[in-house]
Amino acid sequence: MRDPDFDSLKERLLRGGVGPKHVRRTIAELRDHHTDLFAEAFARGCSLEDAGREASIRLGDEDALATAIIARPELRSWAHRWPWVAYCLTPTAALLAAFAGLLLLVGLSGVTHLDHDTFAKRWGLLASGIGSFYRFGLPLVSGVVICVLAAQRRAYLRWPVIGVAMVSIVGGAFKFDVCWPRGGNAHGALCMRIDILTWAFGLSVPPFHGFMGTLLRAVATCALTLGPYLWWRRRAARA
Repeated sequence: MRDPDFDSLKERLLRGGVGPKHVRRTIAELRDHHTDLFAEAFARGCSLEDAGREASIRLGDEDALATAIIARPELRSWAHRWPWVAYCLTPTAALLAAFAGLLLLVGLSGVTHLDHDTFAKRWGLLASGIGSFYRFGLPLVSGVVICVLAAQRRAYLRWPVIGVAMVSIVGGAFKFDVCWPRGGNAHGALCMRIDILTWAFGLSVPPFHGFMGTLLRAVATCALTLGPYLWWRRRAARA
């Protein structure tokens, strides 16, 4: 009997829904136990080959070990139990919370009480950077996090795809800015727009422009996150 393939067992446990933390601990314990069994058999005078064979038999084959470990519900990952919460609801809620936090932060900062020229001189570059990060960077970061979590837990493909699509659309639809009425000394106001809603209800002129901007940003985010993830899955499957 050959030595147990702990890497193969690790993959089976992850695909079976066991949490990564429990998988690492379980594999480490099995390796140590196999080493102890080997050392015990070798100390009794068995050859290296016989000691390894006896240790593997006493440890158990891969199928039996995987079945016994996966059957323990306390080892199941919460993301495996509720994938729609882990990969869809939670990242989208976190993105909306980040948007609300940004809106509150800018609102309490008092920058809208400045005139346009003063704001542009002091905060214009920073405000532009924050806006660009929220529209492009934050959805991208959220998508990367979803893909990393899905890769660690060997989640079904549909869950990271749905999750990345959701955060990409939400991140691309919301637009936040500080707007000024006419006049160089006029005070500003916080402006928020949801491009999907303006397109759906015909509130923008032209409405198709906002929808296309959201669509393009969502497609770009999906391509930059799901592209490398799908490449990794294909490579892992071949390996």
